Amino acid sequence: MKKFKVGDIIVFKHEKKTGTILKIVNDKFLIKNSDGFEEIVRSNDIILYDENTDKVTAYGISFDEKKDDLINKVKAKKNQRFSKVLKIDLHIELIIDYYKELENHEIVNIQLKKCENEIRKAMNTRIEKIIIVHGIGVGRLKKEVHKLLDQYSFRYYTSQDGGSTEVMI
Repeated sequence: MKKFKVGDIIVFKHEKKTGTILKIVNDKFLIKNSDGFEEIVRSNDIILYDENTDKVTAYGISFDEKKDDLINKVKAKKNQRFSKVLKIDLHIELIIDYYKELENHEIVNIQLKKCENEIRKAMNTRIEKIIIVHGIGVGRLKKEVHKLLDQYSFRYYTSQDGGSTEVMI
């Protein structure tokens, strides 16, 4: 099994999109996906992009079709693939490296700033839903995230385990 490294181009196993590895922390990867958003994934959710399989036949498209029909079909699929859901993971170890040196209130402020920046970016796109992963913990970050969401008057729901919040934009 090939090891991943920063800069590798990957393909998501369960989604029809690609990405570039920006950072690696243990078994988690910070990926900039083909939609331009950063997300955290595990190694078992991605595969390394292989130029040798970047052939029309690898994607199940027939050679009998005319070139223009093929281009239109690929463009239509690309438009359908646009993800309308954004996942924001606020675990501090995925945001910064020096978190062990910080006080709790400083960590929460960094996490909230990251959350607010991602929400603002999403508001200028076609994103319809955001999943904010704040973790379970003692609930301080979740409470602050909900205050932030109230400022925007978004509808939101807490997951069953309480570790994430789903936001409707």
